[in-house]
Amino acid sequence: MKEIYAISKGTIIKNILPVIFIILISSCANEKVAPNNNIIPINTMVGMPKDTTKTDTLKTVVIPLDSQNVNMLIYDKNYILIEEGDTTTLTLTSVTGGVFNSISFIHTIQGISMDKKGNIKTEPTLKYGEYKPTIIVANKLSTYTFSGVVTITSLAIKVKSITFRKSIYEVNFGQYLQTDTPLVAGSKPATLLISSNSTIETFLVNNITGAIKAYPTTPPGDYIINFLAKNMKGTVTIDKVITVRVLGAGPPAGYTSFKDDVKPIFQNYCQRCHPGYINYITVYDNITNIYDRLNRKKGDSKLMPQNGEPIDTMELNVVKKWMNGGKYY
Repeated sequence: MKEIYAISKGTIIKNILPVIFIILISSCANEKVAPNNNIIPINTMVGMPKDTTKTDTLKTVVIPLDSQNVNMLIYDKNYILIEEGDTTTLTLTSVTGGVFNSISFIHTIQGISMDKKGNIKTEPTLKYGEYKPTIIVANKLSTYTFSGVVTITSLAIKVKSITFRKSIYEVNFGQYLQTDTPLVAGSKPATLLISSNSTIETFLVNNITGAIKAYPTTPPGDYIINFLAKNMKGTVTIDKVITVRVLGAGPPAGYTSFKDDVKPIFQNYCQRCHPGYINYITVYDNITNIYDRLNRKKGDSKLMPQNGEPIDTMELNVVKKWMNGGKYY
């Protein structure tokens, strides 16, 4: 009897439970339940605003180009060969990846410049040699360096030309003339000389810059200046570079001249120890000291010529007259 009762009881419970569940659901549907503000809707995340669209939207995030990595710089030419003094331009044609806000060389190279767009230009001042500038670009994301993007080779050349600001320089007799520094087209360093076919001793050329100085005693007339230019590639003569025109009447009658009166004396007494003392400009600039040494008694340690006989009195007076009488050429 106990086993029969247990089976019957289980059967009754099994049959009754669904009925009770249906009754409870029906009762809740008819009963008004107060809202519970502590319950978070299933489609709402804590700390985020409630999505009222009730639809799922796929959003696309756009990253600005200046906030992306710059991967590569591409120029129209990655290698150029030029002669020193020539100009050329390498154009930045494209940039892969992001874009840059600024671009420049890490190290300044004299004779190579870059504009804001990244284009590279060689200037006439670029010396011979091979150049591989390192480029640095920057944007909002980062800074990037690019090495070996371009190679520039500049070849050494002979001096091609020497150009002054003017073709004719005028000066009055009795005045100094100083020209401007010319533009020398050719490889540096170069030694610049006034060539022998236009030599006049009252002219002095700066061997490095090429600027010319004419002393105030230069006789009136037109002087066509030819240059001799030497550098590592060879020597060239450049004719008719400029004309120096000295105006005026010139020195007074009966003047003492360097080339006719003083130079022969110095050749006799001074040239053996002082070759420069037969050069007009050297003597012009140092005559006070030279005369002091010539005008000494025998046995004086500073007498010139050293360990020799003093200069003849008449010849010493010629030097003195020239020194005090205008130092004409």
